[in-house]
Amino acid sequence: MSRNPAGFFIRVSAFIIDYFLISTICGILIYFIYKVYPIKPTSELTWKLFYISYLTITPVFWGGYVIGKKICNIKIKRFKDDENVTIFNMFLREVVGKHILALVTFGMSGVASVFMVILLEDKRAIHDHISGTYVERK
Repeated sequence: MSRNPAGFFIRVSAFIIDYFLISTICGILIYFIYKVYPIKPTSELTWKLFYISYLTITPVFWGGYVIGKKICNIKIKRFKDDENVTIFNMFLREVVGKHILALVTFGMSGVASVFMVILLEDKRAIHDHISGTYVERK
C-alpha cells in the first residue's frame, strides 16, 4: 500500500475551515429561527454535541470527508486496508480519541498528537491510533 499521509498544516487548515463554516451556518439558522445570535462554541454543550456528531457521522456517509477536508483534498481512511471509515472508527476517533481522552488528560493528548503528526513518518495522531485511521492527502 502506497500512502500519502496529510501533514499538520493541511489538517489544521481543514479544521479551521470546518469550524468557521459550520458555526456560521448554525449561527445563521439560529438567527433566522430565534432572531438572536447566541452561539458561544467554546461553552455551549449543544454546540459541542452537534459539532462532534457532525465530525463523527459525516465521514461515514461522505467517504471519509467533512467539508473542510473535502476543500483541502484530504480524507480519513482506515489504516489497515485503506477502505472507508465506519461509524465505529469515527466514534473511536472523535468521541473517545479526541474529546474524552483530551478531557481525561487535561488536553495533553492534543499536544502529544500535534507532535506525532509533525514528527512521525505516518503522521498519525493519538486519535488515529485509537480508531485505526489515518488522514490521506489526495
